[in-house]
This record gives sequence, structure tokens and C-alpha cells, in this order.
Amino acid sequence: MKETQMRILKISLLMMALLFSTSSIAQETATVLHILYTQNNNGELVNCHCPSNPLGGFEKRSTFFAQWLGEYPNTLIFDSGDFLTFDGGEDVDAKVIELMEGLHYTAVNIGDQEFSNGIRFFNTYLKPGKLPLLSSNLMIDGEEKPAFKRYQSLSVAGIRIVITGVLGPENVQYFTKSMADSKVWSIDPEKALRIVHDHETAVKKADVHILLSNLGFDKDLELAGKLSFLDIIIGGHSQHKFKHAAEQSGTLIVQCGKNGQYVGHLEITMVNGQITGHKHELIPMGVDIPDDQNILKIIQEM
Repeated sequence: MKETQMRILKISLLMMALLFSTSSIAQETATVLHILYTQNNNGELVNCHCPSNPLGGFEKRSTFFAQWLGEYPNTLIFDSGDFLTFDGGEDVDAKVIELMEGLHYTAVNIGDQEFSNGIRFFNTYLKPGKLPLLSSNLMIDGEEKPAFKRYQSLSVAGIRIVITGVLGPENVQYFTKSMADSKVWSIDPEKALRIVHDHETAVKKADVHILLSNLGFDKDLELAGKLSFLDIIIGGHSQHKFKHAAEQSGTLIVQCGKNGQYVGHLEITMVNGQITGHKHELIPMGVDIPDDQNILKIIQEM
């Protein structure tokens, strides 16, 4: 009798150990998330096929995005701002907006160059458009509510993600100071992000907080050192091109250059809501990527 009881006890203990081991493995299963991003397009439309620098072009980017999404569904696509021209060019910039609206962006930050054509153009082409624009610190006087989303929250493969975006107060003033009746301004980025984080439950509970920044690399470093809740900063404005992600106080900071020549790819590994690993690369938009003929047709209609 005692021998039978001992056998039952051993089997029970073995089953409990097996159940605990299986549960632990399930909890520690890694999830891979892909982030593609662009920055500082500067109004560039098409790959020039120049021998010295045959990179860029919406006709290449469109094909690349579509192929990538077909292979990696757990992908988010962002732009950190300054996608319009620096010196203003309404025809070109209107075409850039049209082309970007046809791509698969998850969220697009508003940069200072988005005001290069003035507030009228901004209100006519960008504000009512189809781009998923956001800005955590852009202000437009006279608006009854924020002109754009202060943040965006979503879930991918069970990972809770929040996206915010900022531009530099002094940068937007460069374009708006020539507009005597301008009502566009931006508050301090750190203050704006603290307000969003402290007052929005979805932001506070996110597993991953991604900031789309149009501040420049040096200010991204400063911000990462002050705001511990930032996990990833996708930067811009300073037009840096980093092969590897920079790290500051536990925050990953990336940039991919200018003029649409490269698409940045940040791969992160998540375990139990925490980033446990990452890889970063710059993917050239070269002439070997097939042209999207529909995109070329839109460009040629200018």
C-alpha cells in the first residue's frame, strides 16, 4: 500500500514539475517586432539613377514596403518628419504628400519643414489629409482641440505599443517667423511628453514607448537621459546615418540619413513585455529594387 502511495506521489510531483516547466517556457516565449522607418525625405521624389549615388525614390520605397510586409507581418512603419522640401515648393510637396498617403505608414511625425510653404498650405494639404499624423507638442492657436493626435496606441502580437512625436520649438519658429499672423508654435518636448505619459493610461501601461523625434541627435540624447519611460527614439532633423543603434540610459536611438536613400530597420525581441535584444540596419533603396509603376505614373503626372 505504501509503495503504491509513493508511486502516486512521485507521479504527481513529476506532473507538477512538468506543468511548471511548460508554464515558464510559455511565459518566456520571445516575440520579434520589426520597425521600418524613414526621415528627412526633404521633398525628394524619384531615384535619379545617378552613377555616384543611385539611391532613393518613392517608386523603390513603395515596392520595398509591400515586399517586406508580405514577409514580416509584425511590422510597424514610421516617419520622423521633414518629409517636405526645406525651401518650399508647393507642387513638389503636394506630390510628396500624395505619395506618402499611398504607402503603409503606421504613424508620421510632423517636422518643422512641413511648414516650409506656410500655414495655408499646411492647412490645405496636410491637416485634412490621409497621413496618420501625430505630434505631442505642436500647438495651433484657436483650435478647440489638439490639431493632431498627441499619441497613438496599438497592439501587435500581444505587445502594447505607444507612439509619440515631437518637433523643436526653435525649429518650427524658423519657418513661422516670416508669417506675421502665424499661430503655430510648440511647447517644450520634455514637458509635453511628461504630460502625455502622466495623464494617459494607455501611454503609462505600454510595453514599448516609441518616440518619433524631429529634434536632432544631441537633443535626443538629452531627452533619453531625462525620460526613463522612452524605449526607442526614431530620430531626424540632424540627418545622421547610424549603422548601429545608439543607447542612452536604456533608450535605443536610431537614424537612417536623408533624402529617402535608406530605410532604417530596427528589429526588437520582446520577452514578458521587455526588450531583451535588438538589431539595426540601413537598407539602401537602390536601383536593384523594382519600380512601382503606379508610383512612377503619379510622379510623371506633375
